[in-house]
Amino acid sequence: MNLKEKGFTLVELMIAVVVLAIGILGLIGLQVAAMNGNLSANKMTTAMTLAQDEIEQLKRLPLTNGALTDAGNNDKLTSPANAASFEHTDANNPINESGENTGLGGYYRFWNVADDTPTQGAKTVVVFVFWGAMDANGLPRHRVMVPTIIGG
Repeated sequence: MNLKEKGFTLVELMIAVVVLAIGILGLIGLQVAAMNGNLSANKMTTAMTLAQDEIEQLKRLPLTNGALTDAGNNDKLTSPANAASFEHTDANNPINESGENTGLGGYYRFWNVADDTPTQGAKTVVVFVFWGAMDANGLPRHRVMVPTIIGG
């Protein structure tokens, strides 16, 4: 090789291409992770909105309405361990982002009521919204829980 020749050798170019490819693959992985995080945040925001919508609907009802009755299983008031034990179930389950029945998987909305909690004449209402697959313990992998106090 003549020392007066300038430029890059083929080996140097190949190493540069490999380093560039590794960097691009890393960026692709970051982009996929960011998209998954965005989807997860979108689903959680939708679930919180569905829970808040149900709370607003329940707050408009008289305290004697059937949707605000206490079945007495208040040990499950804040535990999503068994959806079958919840006092109230949205009649439209499973629901979509608008709270309408989808007929397919989507979001599931439940709520529990505790009378005279935390004070006489008040009701504590906890709304749960579940979505996604179940985990190994049979619990929904994704869920939100929104408590509120009505009356009192």
